[in-house]
Amino acid sequence: MGQEKKDIHAEEIKSIISETIKELHANEAQLQFKKPTTVQGWFYIGLAFCSLVGIAWSSIIFLNNVATHNKAPYHKGTTELIAQMTESHAAHATSQELHHTEEYLNLQIHEEVAPIKDKLITIQTNQATIQANQANFRGDVQDVKDDVKDVKDDVRQVQKSLDGIADQLRRGN
Repeated sequence: MGQEKKDIHAEEIKSIISETIKELHANEAQLQFKKPTTVQGWFYIGLAFCSLVGIAWSSIIFLNNVATHNKAPYHKGTTELIAQMTESHAAHATSQELHHTEEYLNLQIHEEVAPIKDKLITIQTNQATIQANQANFRGDVQDVKDDVKDVKDDVRQVQKSLDGIADQLRRGN
């Protein structure tokens, strides 16, 4: 039953396509323009005509502006400026003073970076010293804590001894 529906559907599609192809062949598949019969059609024709005229007119104005642009007052002296730039470029291209060798550039980079390297080494040395001092300080603090603990223990022992002597004196009296 499902297969029959698919076959019927496929045949309907084939018939629609064949009818469409027959109509296209009958009209010789040409694009046909007809005179508009509604106000909306005439409006679209007028809009298309005005658009074409506007595009043509703006193209004419743009091309005219391009053609007369070099006559604008702010372009005075342009040829002299271009000639001067060309001379300056030619002088630069042939000048050995303006072109530095790679060795000179490496030397200049080394001179610029050397103070920074020295400062970096100094900072690293100071950092190592600070870390060493912190480690020593931590050790010193631990030593002080141990000494305080020892003193407390000694005080307890002395207190016990004094308590023992006080008890003996009480018993003896």
